[in-house]
Amino acid sequence: ERSAAIEIHLEHPTKPGHSVGTTHLKDQAFAASSPYKRQWQRGDITHTHLVTTQPPKDIVYLTAPTAAIADMCATTLLQLGFEQANRLAKHYSLTIL
Repeated sequence: ERSAAIEIHLEHPTKPGHSVGTTHLKDQAFAASSPYKRQWQRGDITHTHLVTTQPPKDIVYLTAPTAAIADMCATTLLQLGFEQANRLAKHYSLTIL
């Protein structure tokens, strides 16, 4: 028996408890990646859990066929430019929200 769709609220990256939208999932996985939840200051520099020379300023929400693909691709897409992100999304059958 197939499951019913569930509604996912997309949390605002800098305003906990606020939604920037919703999506509905049915027989698919969801993941999000953002530098905003895990960050800390050291001197004048803000560090995040994403190890990179240029911390991203965006957030990625996506759906994928499996949770493993969703998790891997959410963080990867956050690091890529628009064109590369779209190629990866097409290759892995992702929907970027």
